[in-house]
Order: sequence, then C-alpha cells, then structure tokens
Amino acid sequence: MNLGLNVIDSSQRRTILLALLVTGGILVIDSSAVNLDGYLMIEVAFFGTAGSRSYAERDNSFLGLIVNGNKYLIDCAGSPVHKAERAKFDWTSIDGVILTHWHVDHVYGLPSLVQHLKFIGRTDTLSIFCLETVAEKLASLSEVFNLSPSRGYPVMEIHPVIAGEESPFIIRSDHAIFPISGKHSIPSFGVRVDDFISGKKVVYSSDTWRSEAILAAAMDADLLIHEASFLDEDLPEARVLGHCTAGEAGRIARRCRAKQLALIHLHREKEIEIQRFNQEAELEYGAKVHIPDDLSWLRVE
Repeated sequence: MNLGLNVIDSSQRRTILLALLVTGGILVIDSSAVNLDGYLMIEVAFFGTAGSRSYAERDNSFLGLIVNGNKYLIDCAGSPVHKAERAKFDWTSIDGVILTHWHVDHVYGLPSLVQHLKFIGRTDTLSIFCLETVAEKLASLSEVFNLSPSRGYPVMEIHPVIAGEESPFIIRSDHAIFPISGKHSIPSFGVRVDDFISGKKVVYSSDTWRSEAILAAAMDADLLIHEASFLDEDLPEARVLGHCTAGEAGRIARRCRAKQLALIHLHREKEIEIQRFNQEAELEYGAKVHIPDDLSWLRVE
C-alpha cells in the first residue's frame, strides 16, 4: 500500500544543499518566486502557548512562521486549520511542517491538517522536516489513518533533520532554517531562522532544559521564543523532565543579548499565575517579556 511518504535521506539532502550553494541558487522547496511587496520580514503566529496540558485560555504550543511570504508550521497540535483560520494564517499553501519532537502535544494535529489539504484538493507535496526517529513513527501514523495518495491525500515528503547539524535543513535565496540541539526527555531540536534580506534572526527553543547550543544560536537574536514550563521554585522537577523555567529563559535571553523574549509552553492553568512567569523572567532578563495569547502574532521587521 502506498502510504504517501517519500523520505529524503541525509546524504541526498547534503548533495542537494551543496549543489545549490555552489551554483548560487538556493531552493529546497519548489514554489514560485515570492513577491515581497507588502510582506513583513518575519512573522510568528502563536496558535497555542500552553504546555502539554491545555486549558480554556491556552492550547498546546505550536507556531505559524512566515518568512518573506514563505509559510511553515512549527509543530502541529490540536485543530491546526481552525487555529490558522482564526489567526488569519493561510494554511492552504504552507511550504512545510517542522516537527521538533514526537510528543503527543506537538504532533497530534498532523492527520487533521493532511485531511483538510485533501478537502481543498491540494496536490502539491507536503514537506515535513523531522528527526529520523520521528520519520519512522510518521509511517505508522500514515498507515493508521490510511493517508494514501490513492485516496486523495497529498504526498508527505519527509526530510530527516539532524539536530545540531551546522547546515540548514531549509535554505532559500532569502532565508535559512537551522536545527539546534535541545535537552529534552526525548530527542528534540529547536530552530534558528535567518532572514538574509533584513538580517534578522529568530530562535525557537522548543521543549528543552537549559541548552548551551540554543544560547549560542540565539546570540544577538532579534526574537527568542523560549519554553517556560515551570518557575524557578520548580527547578529540580524542570531539570528532570527536560524543561525550562521562566527564570532560566530570562537568564538565557540576557546572556545571549536577545532583543526580544517571548515565553510559551506554560504549565499553569490559571491566568493569574501566568503573571508570575512574566515577573520572574523580566527580573532575570532585565527588560519587557512577551507572554503571547493564543492566536496572537509577533512581527520582526
């Protein structure tokens, strides 16, 4: 049975990247040229900002990313189409989905997204960027839901990511996206987005304990989006579970001289407690900290 999964192995990807870099034409995802008129350089939509447990005001963390008109999802939690529609993010022409790790709260919306792409008649390949261990699980997921092109579903082309690799896993003429090694309870990676046009840089930690690799990647970042699952009073638990505290996120942002800091993946179910995250992070960072609401945006111009 054709499950609609094409896997691009790492040797193929390195060959493609090298050839494109040598020739000066850097395009991994096939799409038409982007008209930059009217686009801000980097925009981030916060489809969810909660930790693994969602509640009335906040759903599980995942992001929409737009770089010079190119659209990506970073992780794919619940009701991705519903969230995208409400946030006015065009999900119908996304250029790829980046899955940072295989925890339920980061991937369970993917079958729904693929189904909705079928409903609108999308025939373009859906590029998915993930660790090799996640690619293996995607094959099982595709089989469970029978997401076969023979049934009208778009082909999912899997691009394995090597966490910590210095070369980008997405590279275009105007931007590149790099993996960053995290320190989570299972293999995980964050992302660094470099915009060649504006010179701006955005870094997202994904789920992780304090990571020197993320700190290094985020040096002088225009925006650091960092998880803050716990407060400093929960530091031992955070370390064991591979998560960070608001205070740690603030300290990391200060050390790397990030121009803006936004916290997500918050493990609190009362909005009044969310203010404690803000206060703790601002005390360490020494500047204003964003705690985005679900469906809100941050723009880096």
